Order: sequence, then C-alpha cells, then structure tokens
Amino acid sequence: SKNESKSDTKMTTKTGDAEVKGKEGISEEIKADEYKVVPLVNKFIDLMADEDLDESEVRHVCEDEYFSRRCLIASYNNEKKAFELGARGIRWRSEFKPRKISLDDF
Repeated sequence: SKNESKSDTKMTTKTGDAEVKGKEGISEEIKADEYKVVPLVNKFIDLMADEDLDESEVRHVCEDEYFSRRCLIASYNNEKKAFELGARGIRWRSEFKPRKISLDDF
C-alpha cells in the first residue's frame, strides 16, 4: 500500500549459511566454530616471522581470541577467508598502530 514505509518492508536474502532479513535483523545467530579459533590464532602467530609486520601488533591480535572469532564469523567459518581477513587486519594495524593513537592525535 501507499502508506507502507520502507522500514516496514521485509526482505530476505540468503548469505552463506545464515539467513539475513532486512530491518528485522538476523534470524539465525552466526557463531564462530570454536574448534577453528586456536588453529587460526596459531596461523596468526606464524606471522610474527614477517618482518614487514609490527611484532607488538601481531602479539596483541594473538592474545585477543575475540579477534579470531570475529574473523571466523565474518567469513562464515571459512578458515582460509578468516585468515586472509585477519592478516589484512594485522597489516593495517602494523601500518597505523591504533593502540598508539591518543586524543592528542586529533
């Protein structure tokens, strides 16, 4: 009808294994496969050998298992994609060093 707003429109798409609905939110909660978290962290630890990366940033990411979980969730638990996503995140962190940003930088 003409009085129906766009926010009332219900649209569903299928993305990976999760069904996502427009304004209604996510119908199925996506969780990280816990059996993949530690192996992913170990792959990130191997990045310490990369001289182009800041060792303190790699260590920070490896100590934060939630970083690995977020990568797994974002990649629908695809280990290869999760590693690629995390490695890009570590490269970004090595370049911009977000832990060293302070209010004085603004």
